[in-house]
Amino acid sequence: MLGRPFGPLERNCMRNNGIIYEHIKLLREHTIISKKTRMNLSFFDEAYFDFISIFSGAEGWFGCEYIKFWDVDDLITLNLKYKISSYLPHIFLFGSDRCGNAFAINMENKNIIKLPFISFDLDFTEKTFGSFKEFTNLLENSEINSTFHYAINPDTFNKEIFEKHPIVLGGDPSDSNNKVLIDEEQHIDAVVFFNDVVQKVKSKGA
Repeated sequence: MLGRPFGPLERNCMRNNGIIYEHIKLLREHTIISKKTRMNLSFFDEAYFDFISIFSGAEGWFGCEYIKFWDVDDLITLNLKYKISSYLPHIFLFGSDRCGNAFAINMENKNIIKLPFISFDLDFTEKTFGSFKEFTNLLENSEINSTFHYAINPDTFNKEIFEKHPIVLGGDPSDSNNKVLIDEEQHIDAVVFFNDVVQKVKSKGA
């Protein structure tokens, strides 16, 4: 389970423009988005920049969805490291659910999508939202399970739950022994490695 807020900027509840977000750990109080950053990320709309000025680098429960919103200053570097453009040139990553899926924007039609890190394939897209505003609105209005304890687990915070044998390569998603906690750099290396493996498998089967 993902356990309780902690740290100097811990929050049990935060209000932003009338919207209440619960159980979120902020990276900082406020992020100033530079003109250069806005230009480099011009495929995002103003709703994203308004949101990320507060939640840049934040991690926790947004509605009933657990999300790590990557620090806006790290976005380009992380996209380069994950090599997303090698597989989906029009897709740009901006976060993770810490359980194997990435959140991204389609730079062509501006849709927000949730897709697995392995493999980067739009056929496996789990969710699609028409805009970033629609994305955050649906998160806020999502139905909360009253029996579930929405909290941040300090043992898993800032880590990725990774399947040692990825599902797309035949791994069992229900096998707890197939799951391991890894840090961001380890996750990047593993995602790049297994996506290369998936591509080789696909090319052999073509």
